[in-house]
Amino acid sequence: MPLEVTLQLGDGNSLKEEVTAVFDDEDRRRFHAYLTHLEELFATRIGREGMNPRLNVTWEEGNAMNFNAELPPADDLLAYLHRLRPFLLQDEFAPFEKIVGILGRRIDSKQARNFCKGQMKLYKGEVLKSAIKITVSDLIVNSEKTLMDWLNSHEYHRDQEKRKKLKGVFEVMTDDGAKAIFVMLIVDKANAIKNIGRVVNFITSSSQGVHYISDRPTIGMTGLKTIPGSPGAVMPVREGEIKVCLNNILHVSHCLLGLRCRSRYR
Repeated sequence: MPLEVTLQLGDGNSLKEEVTAVFDDEDRRRFHAYLTHLEELFATRIGREGMNPRLNVTWEEGNAMNFNAELPPADDLLAYLHRLRPFLLQDEFAPFEKIVGILGRRIDSKQARNFCKGQMKLYKGEVLKSAIKITVSDLIVNSEKTLMDWLNSHEYHRDQEKRKKLKGVFEVMTDDGAKAIFVMLIVDKANAIKNIGRVVNFITSSSQGVHYISDRPTIGMTGLKTIPGSPGAVMPVREGEIKVCLNNILHVSHCLLGLRCRSRYR
């Protein structure tokens, strides 16, 4: 039975727009599966307590770059990554991107679509990459593609070709340094997944008044030199091996969406 929902949308301070969206039975089954997976994610230690990966990079002229990382316990991270799989893999029944696509199609609102686009950028690592970009031998370390290569070569699978591609990253950045970047991307993915989950739960339960704020991981940089004509600061350690580009925007604006809804079954 289709679910008709009337939504009032705003920016978190006031509700300015009212739209009606209709979700069919297939949408509702996917929503239910998504929320079930989210409950399983919250049942892990990291899901309950959160995590705050940190990476501090120091450099002195004439010396190699030093990476000091703070990571969650390995077993906790492994359990968390396992529970994230249904959101990440596109052949699953209710992955993140499919759920965002449903919301974008069904809710005829520019504000809602912009919110979904913002969450997709967060999920894809574009928010972190807009603040800092790390490359090793022309490979962008903090990118969606590199993250998925890491997951498929070190965590979810043992793809040897992808493992070879990442070998230089781990040699230059150290295992923990590279892993900290990947875990930061995971944090952003998880925040986007939770934010969309709140919207889905809100719609299916007809809750009242909500807004969403995403946390940010922490990256510290010392010893950076500004090179004329470069965006922010660029620091080569060994020419052609690693480059760090800072865009001077490590604190990204929060993405807010205010909602109120009433629903009925057709």
